[in-house]
Amino acid sequence: MMKTRDWSLCGLLLVVGAGGCRFGPPNAGDYVPTSETEGSTGSTTGSSMDSTATDDPSAGSLGSGSGDSSSGEGSTGGAVCGDGIVEGDEECDDQGESSTCDADCTTAICGDGTLNASLGEACDDSGESMTCNTDCTAVMCGDGIVNGTAGEDCDVVAETSRCDGDCTAVECGDGTLNALAGETCDDGGESMTCDGDCTPAMCGDSTTNMTAGEDCDDGSESAMCDEDCTTAMCGDGTLNTVAGEACDDGGESAMCDVDCTPSVCGDGTFNATAGESCDDGGPSMACNANCTLAGCGDGIVNMMAGEECDDSGESAACNVNCTLAMCGDGITNMSAGETCDDMGESMACDADCTPAMCGDSTVNMVAGEDCDDGGESAGCDADCTVVSCGDGTTNVTAGEQCDDMGESAACDGDCTPALCGDGLLNVTAGEQCDDVGDSMVCDGDCTPAICGDLYVNSAAGESCDDGNMDPTDGCDNCVADTPPSCQMVNGYTWCYNPAACGEACNDVCAALGLTPVADTVGWFNAQNEPAECQAIATAFGMVGTSINSYTYACLEDSGGDYTMTDLVGTLLCSSHAPCPTNHLTNMDGLGIDCVNPGSRRSICPCE
Repeated sequence: MMKTRDWSLCGLLLVVGAGGCRFGPPNAGDYVPTSETEGSTGSTTGSSMDSTATDDPSAGSLGSGSGDSSSGEGSTGGAVCGDGIVEGDEECDDQGESSTCDADCTTAICGDGTLNASLGEACDDSGESMTCNTDCTAVMCGDGIVNGTAGEDCDVVAETSRCDGDCTAVECGDGTLNALAGETCDDGGESMTCDGDCTPAMCGDSTTNMTAGEDCDDGSESAMCDEDCTTAMCGDGTLNTVAGEACDDGGESAMCDVDCTPSVCGDGTFNATAGESCDDGGPSMACNANCTLAGCGDGIVNMMAGEECDDSGESAACNVNCTLAMCGDGITNMSAGETCDDMGESMACDADCTPAMCGDSTVNMVAGEDCDDGGESAGCDADCTVVSCGDGTTNVTAGEQCDDMGESAACDGDCTPALCGDGLLNVTAGEQCDDVGDSMVCDGDCTPAICGDLYVNSAAGESCDDGNMDPTDGCDNCVADTPPSCQMVNGYTWCYNPAACGEACNDVCAALGLTPVADTVGWFNAQNEPAECQAIATAFGMVGTSINSYTYACLEDSGGDYTMTDLVGTLLCSSHAPCPTNHLTNMDGLGIDCVNPGSRRSICPCE
């Protein structure tokens, strides 16, 4: 659509008297759209004239009208920015942005807040901003314009002695290397490679850089600082003569003492690495002149340590304690022929430095000898006392078998062993009587014969003894109701079959018209301790017992000659808990008849 001025319409209006026509500059509303062809329906506005003439204000007015068109498509009036005509509040109107006029029809000025690319503006933030300079160029370090809002302290095209390449003021330690300012490095402070003064970190530069591992830096070796920039310290392995060190091997060495002086025996400084055991600056109570520990037996006579001699040990002339050898000096010197030395006769030593020994055929009263026959004799005990039963010394030559200085649990008063059944009553050994076996008044275990003592004493008329007077338990008043091959002991009736061998407990009890006890735990506990096993053995007149983890033997005899049909040998008891259950159906020598070697009998608890 084209903007046109229709001057022919104005002439037409004058003819028809429709109003005046203005020939001055038109308002924005004076522009009306026209089409290339308009229809002819009687409208007086149908004609179109494309006028390119310049407005002529001298043309004057054609009539008395106001100059505004009042046609059906008339304008609204007011200035329109962008129409190319400066009107109203417009400062300019170049029909859009130009180098002198902004798109909002204000004069193009950098800083007016309106971006005008035609003017060459890259930005316009109404002054300096983080992204825009005051000259409306984009902020860029190195553009020569200092923009404080963007953080610039300075801005030069290239690095200078006053301005870093990042537009900050030059300062050692700012992390920006500026060679023109004399910086060799800048790590934002002290670093492994850069000192705090922006020079390279180097030991000996007189600047202490702890980050680079320096303890100190005096520019060279000093009394306080080693040449490697570590604190001067004896033992650090760095020789520092300024600090007074003659040597420094990082501690004690064969050539250097721990105080950094040369290692010399006798210097008063102990150096084990140099082979010194001590160093007291010369001989002392504890140290020899050659820096070895003063010790009797080292072969070095050390008078300061009190040595009279030192032959590296005992010799014919020198005792082991480094005193001169002499019988009677209280030191036994075998090399000098001494066997003992108690500084004269003693309990242990004769005056000639031979040992006082009972049996040397020399009576030594100091040693407590009453006699000395060179050993035991009928008149002298081996301990060199006169023979006497009850003196506590057993003298076999004098006929003694023991001597406990009277009756004891192991020895009778006549110096014979204490044995129940020896016919000698020994109360200390626990005997209450001793009739050389069972008697009417004494059991074979040397206790009084009493019905109910659990000991079957056939001499006293007992056939059983179950420790109670219950007439229904198979033993009534120590007379057994059970077969003669049974004994009541430890609360159970223990039986064997005198007519057969090789039978397990089920068969043994059945042969006697009985059955094995059902309580296998009680069965086991009634025979697994020595006292219980011995009580059963005693009841059956067996000699000796053996308790072991037998699989079946709870109980069995040990087998042998059964011509008398009695139990044979040692009684076997078991400490193996499953044994009772096993013994019901099994045994050692199961099925072997009594006439055959290896046959045994089971002794079982029946009821």
